[in-house]
Amino acid sequence: VLAYALVPQVVCTTVACFRLVVVTALSHVFLQEPVQRREVVGVACCSMGTSLCLICGPRSMDVGQAAPRGELYHPQVWTYLSVCVGLLVATLTVEHAGWLREKRRMHCAALPLATGLAFALEKLFNTELGFLEAPRSLGGVVEAPAWSCLAVLMCALGFVDFYLNVRAAARMPLQVFLPVSFALATSLQFFQAMCI
Repeated sequence: VLAYALVPQVVCTTVACFRLVVVTALSHVFLQEPVQRREVVGVACCSMGTSLCLICGPRSMDVGQAAPRGELYHPQVWTYLSVCVGLLVATLTVEHAGWLREKRRMHCAALPLATGLAFALEKLFNTELGFLEAPRSLGGVVEAPAWSCLAVLMCALGFVDFYLNVRAAARMPLQVFLPVSFALATSLQFFQAMCI
């Protein structure tokens, strides 16, 4: 969580993608999971992509600069938030609509999209928190409303993300949900890193 506040989002997301390589290696060593040619190619692609992003990615960030009091560091966040929150509300509405319960394909699209959006927005708030001046004490939370609001929204999106993962475990095959929601969340985070 702290990493998103200290380094560019593209670096954190890239390193987080590399965990698939680590999990594959550890499962092969400790659990004797077979690793076929397809897995080796996937590990090589993930390793190469991580290396390219870290080598060619951003070098530094103005971590020492704080946003003006009560404002976000990146002003374009407001536009992005209005679009993404609207899309998140729409996908949650589709997911919970009673008249769509029999349409399984709608769940297969709406649930991973909502999960990916919630996760990506949570990381966006976490990144913005790194640019805001944090309150020095618990009593200072009232004096820093922007920081407090982002922290609450980040926690709320964490709960939404958890809820959607639990809902997906009951309603979708995990072999479909996990890769799709992971790909959507990662793609959104890379988009956020480029545009914001």
